[in-house]
Amino acid sequence: MNRYQGITEARKPLELPETATLKSIKSNCRRLLREWHPDRCTENQQVCIEMTRKIIAAHQTIIEEKYSG
Repeated sequence: MNRYQGITEARKPLELPETATLKSIKSNCRRLLREWHPDRCTENQQVCIEMTRKIIAAHQTIIEEKYSG
């Protein structure tokens, strides 16, 4: 998977447009983590844990690929 594909795939769980700014990336990540965090989520606990992991992984991928070095 190339860099562009990695970022494109990572945008999906964070519900980000292609033109997302660093501010909107952080904002969406925080909002989604509040919604899906296992301590606050009302869905199946396993689903909440998996979504939290996906959100964190997607955020890390975007930050590393787009804003690192």
